[in-house]
Amino acid sequence: MLVQTERLLACLKAVPTPSRAIEAAVLRDIVLRFGSGADAQALLPWCLETADAFALPVLARFGTPETGWSLFAAMVDSHGLRPDCPAEVLQVVGTTGYAPAVPALWAIAREAPHHESRAACLGLMDLPCEPISAAISETIRGLGARSLFPEFLPSLAFHAADPGLLPLLPRLAAQTAVDNIAGIILGLAAFGDPAIPHLLPFLNDRRWDAHSTATGTAPHLRMAVLGAGMSVIDLYDAWRADALAGIGGDAMRYRLSCLLALLPGPQVSDDLPIGWPRLLQRSGDAHAAIYDRMFGTPCDGGPDLDDLVARWDAASDGAETMPDVDAAEAALAALIGRDQMLSVLRSQPGRVG
Repeated sequence: MLVQTERLLACLKAVPTPSRAIEAAVLRDIVLRFGSGADAQALLPWCLETADAFALPVLARFGTPETGWSLFAAMVDSHGLRPDCPAEVLQVVGTTGYAPAVPALWAIAREAPHHESRAACLGLMDLPCEPISAAISETIRGLGARSLFPEFLPSLAFHAADPGLLPLLPRLAAQTAVDNIAGIILGLAAFGDPAIPHLLPFLNDRRWDAHSTATGTAPHLRMAVLGAGMSVIDLYDAWRADALAGIGGDAMRYRLSCLLALLPGPQVSDDLPIGWPRLLQRSGDAHAAIYDRMFGTPCDGGPDLDDLVARWDAASDGAETMPDVDAAEAALAALIGRDQMLSVLRSQPGRVG
């Protein structure tokens, strides 16, 4: 067990103060990066005693089915999630692989309020669901008669062994509100490569608002794109080619907003404290490779901040040519916005000071 886990426990048990909250967040991040099952086991009693969600990300990453059983037995009963227990525990039960929870999670996914339904669906994505596969198929097909439905139920479509659900999901998106499509996007991603043609319209057509944090879709968009095995670099290259071909205006602004949502940064992870379902944790482009492709800078040195500012300033002033970057690249940089991109770049260790 890490010494930081001992310090984290001491911090969590002490009288809360703003400085201790910051210290606890830093310690938790260290444990998430370097911890192991021993750290999850050490934090489990505190989670059970307090029913607090703060340490659940550690249990989700390093826990076992036994961890999931302990959480399930303490926080879920025949009526669903027990009062004052965090909904996130439902996802952790699934992420840790506690398969006997499937019937209870399925009931919660269909009947509980949004936050609990979402957590239950994300948990079910990581569990074997053969006993309920027919029920999943019937339920998702039944959504076709409704304009509003539990947002994350479609994320379970891949469990149904029903290939007809893949083309059905975009049709469900077309009939519901744009703030109700996150589960559809995740459901498509879970099918892998065959779903990529169905995912691309969400990235290219601004009517979907898939980049929006206001609708809650943005963090799930990145989860889906990378989980489906898509490459952010390939998307960037395709959109850059579109810019060269003369596509601009609102269409390009929307694509660049999606690009910003796909870039690694704190604005994505903050909305997903437990992390992604393991099913969608496929390897994508390395963070440095994405920025190097976009700005043509060496991996080890990072971009020169003054040079980036000069490029964006020139692009904003309408300059047609700039050193080391062509007009299309300048247009992309201008549309992204200097302040937004610099904040993302600064969030990457070793990139921009």
